[in-house]
Amino acid sequence: MEALATWIQILLPIGGGLWIYGTASDHKRAQFRRWLSEKASASKPYIQRLLLRLGCGAVTVAAGWIVWDSIIGVIDFKSSAAPLSRRDVFLFVLNAFNGICYAVVTATFFGLTIRRNEESGESGRLVVTLNKREYLTLKIVEGADINGLIEALKRGEVCLQMVGTSRGKVKVRVDAPRDLLVLRQSENERLV
Repeated sequence: MEALATWIQILLPIGGGLWIYGTASDHKRAQFRRWLSEKASASKPYIQRLLLRLGCGAVTVAAGWIVWDSIIGVIDFKSSAAPLSRRDVFLFVLNAFNGICYAVVTATFFGLTIRRNEESGESGRLVVTLNKREYLTLKIVEGADINGLIEALKRGEVCLQMVGTSRGKVKVRVDAPRDLLVLRQSENERLV
């Protein structure tokens, strides 16, 4: 009976929301869809990061299980009192190799799972490739702290570095506060 009450508590708000959406005017539905798309687009990077970390976590668990199974196989081989056969030696070598390889995979994916997000700071790094007749334009983000940007400029926190050239293209690395928008514009866009 408690399970039924739990399902009702879950499904009742969903059903009520669908009923409200279904009985609303076209204007209200359009407003809701616009609001939902804004919220979904704002959460997209976080969802992508979450899915990536969940995938890395799943690979970590699977590879860790293989490492554990390989360690058990090596221990069984080392503690066996029975005469050795070719099969036993082959399984020992296979388990040792699997253990080493999958231990590296486990450590790598564990590191990817728990690594810190590099985008959480107040400044960021961007590498832009510029073609001929393209400009690098710096603009201030709407609602930015102007005084903070001036202080960052005074401290030399806005840096542009040419990191490479090839076939008429230039790669420029930009280290700047997040309130400074970095745009690549063509000659035509700049004239408008």
